[in-house]
Parts: sequence; structure tokens; C-alpha cells
Amino acid sequence: MGKSPFGKPQYILLSGIPEEVRSMRVKKRIMEWERKFGQVQSSSNIESGWIESPISRTKVEFMTDEQWLKAIEKYKTLKDKHPDDLKGGARELSRELEVQAHKHGQRFAKLVLHLPQDCYHGYYDAIIRGITKKETYKFDKKQDKIPPSESASFEDICSVIRYVSTLKGNPCAKEICEGVARLADYNWPEDILKYIVNCAVDPNNSIDNIIVEKSCEDIYINGINTVPGVAAITIARLLSENDNRFKIFKPAILHLINHHSAAVRSCAAACCSAMLKIDRDKALEYFLKLTDINDERLLATPKVKEFLYSAYHTHYNELKKIIKTMVKSRESKVAEIGTIVQIRSWLEYGKGEELTQICLNGSKTNRLELAKLFAKNYFEKKYFERVKEYLKNLFNDPSKEVRNAALQVFGKFGGSEVDQLKEILSICLKSPVFWDNPSVVLQALERCYSVDKISKEIFLLSDLMSTELTKNSRYLEKSLFLDVSVMIKLVLRLYDQGSYCSEIRSKCLDVIDQMLKARIGEVINELKDIER
Repeated sequence: MGKSPFGKPQYILLSGIPEEVRSMRVKKRIMEWERKFGQVQSSSNIESGWIESPISRTKVEFMTDEQWLKAIEKYKTLKDKHPDDLKGGARELSRELEVQAHKHGQRFAKLVLHLPQDCYHGYYDAIIRGITKKETYKFDKKQDKIPPSESASFEDICSVIRYVSTLKGNPCAKEICEGVARLADYNWPEDILKYIVNCAVDPNNSIDNIIVEKSCEDIYINGINTVPGVAAITIARLLSENDNRFKIFKPAILHLINHHSAAVRSCAAACCSAMLKIDRDKALEYFLKLTDINDERLLATPKVKEFLYSAYHTHYNELKKIIKTMVKSRESKVAEIGTIVQIRSWLEYGKGEELTQICLNGSKTNRLELAKLFAKNYFEKKYFERVKEYLKNLFNDPSKEVRNAALQVFGKFGGSEVDQLKEILSICLKSPVFWDNPSVVLQALERCYSVDKISKEIFLLSDLMSTELTKNSRYLEKSLFLDVSVMIKLVLRLYDQGSYCSEIRSKCLDVIDQMLKARIGEVINELKDIER
């Protein structure tokens, strides 16, 4: 019988202790294990680095077709590896093949016909990617942005697709679809368009999720990693380039929008967006069918969002039920996008006042998006009257995050919209929101061209700051000196611009005196070069 492995892990561990620091007990135990297991073999050094192709790029540049076929035969499957751990196998070699196929498209479009049909399908994928990519690759510094010298013709590309599409199990379906999508503006023959349709409707296509769907984004990620999902995106691009293709793609689109998988539907929404340019009513009809599924997260996936952003302009009433569902959703991303669509509709077209009120009184997500949009649009003349009252409520929101988002309205002030600034500033100074971030307000006032038009508000602001400073309140612990400096500069500018009004000048001097009495050193610094 062989020796028992008992004690070997301890032996290896203790042997790693430097001899000069070993205790007598450790030395004795090592001697015991050494008699049982013999000398410990020192381990090799750990190496790290990028996994490279088993054949270097400098060599593949000069490989003949015969040498390529031999290399592919040697690294035929993903199990075939190079003995060097830092060199890969089929997957890494296929990346080099892609680069060469892009540079010499005509040559590799012919070589693909001679590849072993049972080899790693990534080789076929690489050639399809190489011959269908329009942009150039960046190789090394000496060859940067070298264009393909022998680009594959459109006939070559079609021949490759026709051949590869016949491989057993259709392993390259996703890559073929993506290749066609990259060249969506080409005049694709009907048989290849029908192949895309088959990719969309084939029941044998796997739709296994590659990741657990914990978020809205995960649904779409799973979708674009399925054959039907990629086919849906491809159909959308082909339709965008040529609406005459709709007749061919209609059966596929109907299948995709009614697919049992939310992941596939999230991609099919791109087809609905493409149809908006063809028939907006039909596009909406298809979209309503697509969203009729028991998973609200679908409503916040990228392609669904794109459709909503494009369709609400003409079909708000038809979308209102979906928008309301989104606004009230417990999924934060769904509620966020629903709020954005609703507020845009209300701002631009005055639609859905009651839903806007629901957003104002809704979840933190609703109110936060509301605050962001209103802050962004307040200084637009056509919006500010309606937005003003909502900002007043948001300035008093229980959430500091929402209040701060509303406060960013001052960051949108350009300097000349003084009347709008005056109204919102008056509201701000009468609410707690000002003390959340005084600097944002003061920076906006610095940009104001005519501070004499907001003299009343500046004096109110100076009173508030002086009171806080006198009380040694929480404001004292913040960016005190910077904000006080800005305040004093504003008062001095007001003194200068208010030369036509003795009352304004008198109040400016009173403010400065008040700050001097409060022993605010910044006042002295600002007044050094000014004679009273």
C-alpha cells in the first residue's frame, strides 16, 4: 500500500517558513514529515500576462493558405492548447484569423470553403467578422490604420454567408446576423434576408440566459446573446435602411413580439422603432402586443425606452396606460423612465397633468426624475411658469437628494434670464433647500449680468448668511470663506451697479458694516482697495 497523504499539507506549509525563524518544534515536525514524504519540491515562480495566440501576429502575416489549414487542424477545438500556459489555442488563433480576413478578404472568403466543418466555429465567425467590418483595425504602431488591401466583394460576402449557414447546427447564426446588420445598407438578396427570418423564428434556437436577470439591463443582455434577439436587431437595421423589406420581415416581427421570452422581446422592440418610419399606427399596435407580458422590467430595457421616447409625440393617449404603469412601478428603473416620458409629454404638449401630479406625490424615484427635468428646463421661456410651482414643492421635499436635484436649476442659469432667476431665487431663499448647498446659488448669482435687478433677493441672502454666521450654525462648518467671499463681491457689484439708487447703495453699506461687526475677515480683504 502507498503512503497515507495525512500530514502532507502541513509539511508543505511548514517547509515554507524560512529556516532562520523556525522554532525547535517546527524543525522536529519537518524532520518527521521529511522521513515520510522526502524532500519538498520547490514550486516554480508564478507568471502572469495576456493569453496570446499560439502563433504570433508577425508569423501569421506570412502564413500561406496551407499553413492556415494545418494550424486550424492542430488547434481544431477549444480543448487543443499550446503547452505554454501563456499561449492560448483555437479562440486566440481565431482572433488573428479575423485580422487577416479583414486585410485580405478575397483570399479568406475562398479559404473558408476548405475549413474542416467540425472545427471550432469561432474560425468561421472570425472570417465573417473580418470581411463584413467596414472600419479598419489598429494593428501595431507601424501599421496603424492600414486599410484592407484585398477587401472582399459583396458577392464574396454573400457566398461565405450562404456556405456557413449550411453548417450542421447553424453555429454561426448570430455572427451572420451581425455581419448582415453591419452592412444593412447593402442590397441583400432575398435568400439571405429569408435566412435572417429563419433565425428569428426557428424553434430550435436556444434562448438560455447567460446571466441571472436581476435588473432590466440583464434582460436585454440575455436577449442580444440569443439568435432570435440578434436577428431582431438585424431586422430593425435592415428595415431602417429599406422599408420595402417589411413584407419579407413581417412574419418574423410578429413572431418576435409574441415570443415567450422577455429577453427576446426586449430586442424585438427595435423592430417597432424601425416601423415608426413606415407606419406609426402599426408600429404602436405591435409595441402594445410586445409589452403585453407579465414582467414590468421589460418596459425599462434599452430598445423599449427608445420606442417610448420616439412614439409619445404622436401616440401619447395610446401609451398613457403603459406610462401610468411605469410611473407607479416598484422597479426603480421602470419608474424612472416612465417619469421621464410623462414629464416630457407634459412639458412639450401639456398632456397628462394628473400623471404629473402622481409623479410629484409618488416615490423618491419619481420625484428625483421630476426634479432633474424641471431643473433642466426651468429657464426655457415656454416652460418656466408651469415648472415654477412644482420646483417650489420639490425645494421642500423630505429627501435631500431630491432637493439637491431641484437646486441644480441654478446651475442652468446663463446670466441673462434675470426675471426667471428672481422668481426661483425668492422661492429658494424661503425654503430649507438653500442650506443644502449655498454654493450652487451663489455661483449662479455671480453669473448674473444685472445684480441690481435682484437687489431685494441679495439683501435677503446676506441677512440669512449673517444670521447663520452669528449663530455659529452648521453653515460655519461648510465652505464658509469661499461663500462669504462671493457674497461680499456680489454686494460690492450691487453697490457699483446701483449708483442710480441711493437706497440700494445705503443698504449695501449696511450689509458690509454688519459683516464687519461679525468680524468676518473676508470683508476686510475685499475692501482693502476700496475707499468709502
